[in-house]
Amino acid sequence: MKNQIYKILIALTFGFSAFTGNTQSIFTGTWEYQSGNEIFRVFLWEDNLESGSQVIKGHYEKVIVNGDGTETFVYCSDKEKFLGQNKAWLPFVIHGADNNQELSGTFTDNTVDQSVYAQQKSGQIRIEVISNSGGVNPIITASWKVKRGQGPIINESPNFSVPVDIVLTKVNN
Repeated sequence: MKNQIYKILIALTFGFSAFTGNTQSIFTGTWEYQSGNEIFRVFLWEDNLESGSQVIKGHYEKVIVNGDGTETFVYCSDKEKFLGQNKAWLPFVIHGADNNQELSGTFTDNTVDQSVYAQQKSGQIRIEVISNSGGVNPIITASWKVKRGQGPIINESPNFSVPVDIVLTKVNN
């Protein structure tokens, strides 16, 4: 009887460790903010650094949705996805660390008006979970804030092309 209890405890311990070891950040997935027929989207994923630690990386886009549901790009930070005017391609424009409640890090706006300003505007990003309904299909919202970081300003756009203070809703893991 004692051996069976030990076997069950060991199985539960390893099963629980395997389950929790593969959990992903609440921030990974697709987030949206919609205003009228415009949708601002953020795509976030986890990446492992050589040191073994994990970071969150991401891209963003803005689309206009017409009456039949067709989406047209306004801008997109991922040049591989949208060639448009984006000449300052980067493998990711969001890079940060999270504690499953808040994500903070660096942000690069590579969709500014490149005919007038430098191709990129650097800043800091903070995404903080506001609400999480829990359950099987939770509704999760988070504040999105972008601000200019410190450092020299050389022919830099005075404004970001992205929203700087909005509430995002998670729409896909």
